[in-house]
Amino acid sequence: MLNILIVEDQAAALKRCALLIQEILPQSKLFYAKNGHFALDIMRRIKIDAGFIDKELPDIDGFELVAKIRQDEAYATMPIIFVTGSREDSFDLRKKYRHYEYICKPYTKADFRQIAGPFLKGINTSKDLILGQEKENERVITFNSINGIYTVKLSEILYAETNDNVQRLYTESAGYFELPVDLSTLIEWVNSASFVKCHKSCAVNLSKIVSIHPFSRKAWDLHLNEEGTIRCPLSLRYKRELQKICASDVFSF
Repeated sequence: MLNILIVEDQAAALKRCALLIQEILPQSKLFYAKNGHFALDIMRRIKIDAGFIDKELPDIDGFELVAKIRQDEAYATMPIIFVTGSREDSFDLRKKYRHYEYICKPYTKADFRQIAGPFLKGINTSKDLILGQEKENERVITFNSINGIYTVKLSEILYAETNDNVQRLYTESAGYFELPVDLSTLIEWVNSASFVKCHKSCAVNLSKIVSIHPFSRKAWDLHLNEEGTIRCPLSLRYKRELQKICASDVFSF
């Protein structure tokens, strides 16, 4: 569910905008502000996902309001649409305020849906993916190890390596523990798209990779902390496979 803020001082315009948003995204939660002061107050108290902002407000220009919003790191990239009777558009303005688009008054239902439809659905999909990953990271995995039964969150797993036919699973909170299974079985136990092979004898949690450093012509070290004290190997074969599934530019070289 998206938290959407509408900043509009005209009651009729605010109501029309709200109704059209709810037609596009019925599960959204709407917040209203009649001026810039109220808008900033709402955003300090509630995490807003997107904004529809009138450019002509009684206390502050819409551009000035967005400039203030962008000063808060939490809202540096928040998606924004200007709803305005006077379109002022240029590359410099978009670069400065980083807004998505304009909806010009007076607008038809079709005009609004054409711009706001893809805008809202795209943000909603992105938020669902982020929440899904956060939920996945909190998943607890139980392992029957050589020394007993252990439980660990997926978000705490760093990497695993084969050592004398025993798997060592390294975690953030518990160092490592040994498991009497092969690497493929361990990957099946973890059962996450983010935990994959990076070498014939190693698997890594992709979300933990900080940087990659050359080790030889066809091998690299994956650094899993800023200091480089936690690392595991990456071979050419698996680097190519990781490039296909990992969006991070860490694999782009």
